[in-house]
Amino acid sequence: MKAFRHMAYLPLALFLLGAAPAVETATNPHPALEDLVIPSNSPVKFREWHEYGFAQFDGRFVLTGEFALNMTDNCEGAGEDCLALDIKPDLAIASRLPHWKDDAGEIWIGITGEKQLVQTIASPRQRAALVAGKIPHVTGRVSIVVDDFSAGGDCDSHWYTARFVKLAQPPKLALTDASGAVGCWA
Repeated sequence: MKAFRHMAYLPLALFLLGAAPAVETATNPHPALEDLVIPSNSPVKFREWHEYGFAQFDGRFVLTGEFALNMTDNCEGAGEDCLALDIKPDLAIASRLPHWKDDAGEIWIGITGEKQLVQTIASPRQRAALVAGKIPHVTGRVSIVVDDFSAGGDCDSHWYTARFVKLAQPPKLALTDASGAVGCWA
């Protein structure tokens, strides 16, 4: 009788085993570069490989995570045009995003079209301190809608970008201490 009762759980167990998300692999046309793994529950869909080995995706999604606003290293200009915004997605969304096959590290996504968002997440005083080199970055949490996701790389590094569309929720900003240092990287 006990064995029969446990047999009733068999369909549920088979369903749960089948519920594990499958993955698709986008084979990189550049032999020196890795392939991309795309979870079946990804909010984006593979569109195409570009000439220089980066992949472009279609789809909009809410990107929630920790942000870091800082000065970019390779900016030709000066001022706020040299600010760069990166977001480390929460695990719930990061696990659903395309990633490089051999990349087990954390994902940081560079945000493009972010000027309006930067004005929301950092005060004029904070932005001026960033530009002047008085503080290294501004951090906090943000939930935004993005599209135009892409993944690229070369022989020794990987990168991800997405374009800012709109805020999904008001940002949670890190507090600045008396020294002007911001967030956990201070």
